[in-house]
Amino acid sequence: MKDQHISHSELVAAADGELSVARAAQVQEHLAACWTCRTSAKEIEDAIAEFVHAHQESVPAQPVEVPRAMLRARLAELAAQPAPGWRDRFADYFMQGNRVAYVAGAMAGLTAILFMVGVIQVSRQQFRLVPDPRLTPGATAAISQEQICRMSATESRVIPASVGRQVFDHYGIDRPAKRAYELDYLIAPELGGADDPRNYWPQPYGVSEWNAHVKDALEDRLHALVCENKLSLRTAQEDISKNWILAYQKYFRTKEPMLAHRTFTKDMPWEP
Repeated sequence: MKDQHISHSELVAAADGELSVARAAQVQEHLAACWTCRTSAKEIEDAIAEFVHAHQESVPAQPVEVPRAMLRARLAELAAQPAPGWRDRFADYFMQGNRVAYVAGAMAGLTAILFMVGVIQVSRQQFRLVPDPRLTPGATAAISQEQICRMSATESRVIPASVGRQVFDHYGIDRPAKRAYELDYLIAPELGGADDPRNYWPQPYGVSEWNAHVKDALEDRLHALVCENKLSLRTAQEDISKNWILAYQKYFRTKEPMLAHRTFTKDMPWEP
């Protein structure tokens, strides 16, 4: 019974109450398990309902036999029609009886698109917190620990404007907001970082708590550890160039930036 669909004519007979009690029970059992036949039965019921409503609104009261005969003729006409294919059912689902479902589906698709845009925007923001290793792998100068320790950890260097514009271009930032970024060294000069475009990147101040102020505090801390012989220069360079946020968490033993470091000032903001 479940493997073979009920004919249209038998569905019409079921709707008109002309099947035997046993057969009607079998049909109901099949409809409970068969979406295709259940849809056909619903179409027949809708046709009956439309006919009754139209008849009530447009025709004066008549003997019961008259509208019943008209309804039988309509059901016979419906039974003679071929069962709609899956394409017709699909089109009918979206364009006629299920506009609410269609709109809901469209809204779900739009929500998915907006979600993906949000993910992309967030990933871009995270992308700027840690430099792209393809653009900024870091570069070091030939300098000794002794020379480094004679340098001031708070000494600020000026990167030429033409070089700075190149760096912003490489990162796809066409018009950087004034004082919104620090054109930073990935490996700071006081840690042996070189004046090399491969060592520069635009680090924003305001997109996250992990901002340029916090990285400046880390640079100061690593310089002190190296000069106190508590950390090798090479290790300091590797840690800050690999992931400066993880380096901060490691050397300050905290998962979040310390409050005082969120406004720590060493280098000047970029002003094109």
